[in-house]
Amino acid sequence: GYVHVVGLAGTGRGVAQLSASPTSLSFDPVQRGQQSTPQAFNVSNNGSASVSITGVSTSAQFTALHNCATVAPGASCQV
Repeated sequence: GYVHVVGLAGTGRGVAQLSASPTSLSFDPVQRGQQSTPQAFNVSNNGSASVSITGVSTSAQFTALHNCATVAPGASCQV
């Protein structure tokens, strides 16, 4: 499979501690013009402050979808 990096951008107040699980995704090769099988990961906030996710980017030509406007302490969100 291939390893691609997904960046998160946002702002927070206090101490937010974000983690991703799984920490990497592997995509099987596909023919040009075909779509790979969708995969997801969770962003968890293990800190004491909420964090706003304002953007998600990838290191390749993948689409990253999310509805993670704000991740509260102890909460998670799927990307």
